[in-house]
Amino acid sequence: MGPDEDIAMNLPRVCVLLACLLAPGHVQADLIGIQLRTDPLWDDAASALLTADAHVVRLYAVFDGPAGPNNENVVLAAFDSTLSVADAAAAFYQTPAPPGSDTAPSSDLFATYPALEWDTFVSVGVLDSLSGDTTAVFPDFVMGINTITGGWYNSYPPNHQGAPDQDFAVVLVQLTILGLPPDVDAAAEPDLLVHNPVLDGTLTVSHNSANGPINTEVTFTTLVDCNGNGIDDQIDIDEGTSEDSNRNDVPDECDDCICGDLDLNGRVNLNDAVTFFGCYWLPEPDPNCSAWQLECSDLDQDGNVSLSDYATFAVIYGKEMTLSPPQCLDGARSPVQSPEPTRLPPFFSEEP
Repeated sequence: MGPDEDIAMNLPRVCVLLACLLAPGHVQADLIGIQLRTDPLWDDAASALLTADAHVVRLYAVFDGPAGPNNENVVLAAFDSTLSVADAAAAFYQTPAPPGSDTAPSSDLFATYPALEWDTFVSVGVLDSLSGDTTAVFPDFVMGINTITGGWYNSYPPNHQGAPDQDFAVVLVQLTILGLPPDVDAAAEPDLLVHNPVLDGTLTVSHNSANGPINTEVTFTTLVDCNGNGIDDQIDIDEGTSEDSNRNDVPDECDDCICGDLDLNGRVNLNDAVTFFGCYWLPEPDPNCSAWQLECSDLDQDGNVSLSDYATFAVIYGKEMTLSPPQCLDGARSPVQSPEPTRLPPFFSEEP
């Protein structure tokens, strides 16, 4: 092969590389985000072959419509990947025999090597190399034990294998993860900030738009969802779905009550007294007293914050507490060494 032919053969790869690295960032994107798809049938099939709790997660680039007349929404490449499993005890499954590829395996090998179907691999639009897969990896690509770094691309863009399917989606990665809790649900709706319980990191998707190639960075952040509503706790707090009365970035419904320690800073102090008195029934608590603060101020758990609760609060004021109501007097320890008074000023004309 002569020099000109060699350049011609590599021209698509060079064009893709330039599109990935030099595409203008101001062009309006048509990419909605990355979606994490799961299926119990995938997990069951993989677990049966791998004799372990396997979770199969596929990452799809999801667009707002099909490929356009000028190949809009066609994926060219994915790069700058720093995808890693959030759980340090988990790892990607990679079949040992035959040696697996970084890209989609051939289904004609599944009869001989069934586990190969559940190998971990990257792709631009295909799940089976028999379909004429032209996915290739950049020199910086590394498939680690639980991390994928670098990039991959369609080495022959004219075949348009990166075009969206009927769901306007293009598969980019199949991850078979071993070592996750059996009941984890890794599914996540398409977004550019993907809250999920499995992956951390970033991935940049290069695709065609009406104004030429464009890069879109997607960030993956581990979902923190203590209340189990499928939404990240910080989003619940920011949007007002959950209260965070003590401002510890945890929804109130997930915080345990600690006797008298209404800001959960480890001791019963003046800040707690202010909150407690705001929740005291005179005859009703202050409207600013949250439901969690009201519940936790009810130290004897009799359904209201009254004189008996004040009597207990006066005893435990200035002390470290570890137990929850109504065992408050059992949980008092020695006073905290601090400049704050360890005796609560009387709330009424006479101390209880």
